[in-house]
Amino acid sequence: MERCETGDLKYIARQTGGGKRKFYFYASPVFDFISIADVFGQAFPAYEMTTFKFEDTDWQTYFEDLYPNAIALNEISNRSVFLQLEANGDNLDIPRTIDHTIIFKNRDQAMEFSMIAEGRGFTVEIKSSGIFSKTYDLLIQRVDSPSRFDPITYELKELAAGLGGSYDGWGCLVQKSSD
Repeated sequence: MERCETGDLKYIARQTGGGKRKFYFYASPVFDFISIADVFGQAFPAYEMTTFKFEDTDWQTYFEDLYPNAIALNEISNRSVFLQLEANGDNLDIPRTIDHTIIFKNRDQAMEFSMIAEGRGFTVEIKSSGIFSKTYDLLIQRVDSPSRFDPITYELKELAAGLGGSYDGWGCLVQKSSD
């Protein structure tokens, strides 16, 4: 579905599951959404359609039910890299060296992260940059299979955040075959 946004109507989200697809819109109180829904119902008569409306001025439904949690955001972020790899003919099941970048503003926190990462089988390279405000950029690497990657990146993001750093992403070379 294309993004629909006017001053009176905003397309927010869709949920798919259990043989159903739900579309969520936020509209001004004066917007006649029911008339638009009727047009969709006439255009697609084979589908059962129901509509309902309620006031949600604080966007509670969006923030509590629809907005992705940290795990889902991690999966969405990884999916964009997976799609790029697949578009280049990659076989995501093939293990290969994966590069991860983590950034810290504090040397001690960077060193602590480095020790933990090494204990989990990663090799770590630390570079500092900046004159007045130093940052410590960690390049950590390990052989993994991208197809089983969501838990790894989520754990690294949580570990970095817990130590005051930020996970800045991952990358790898395309692997088309196991040769």
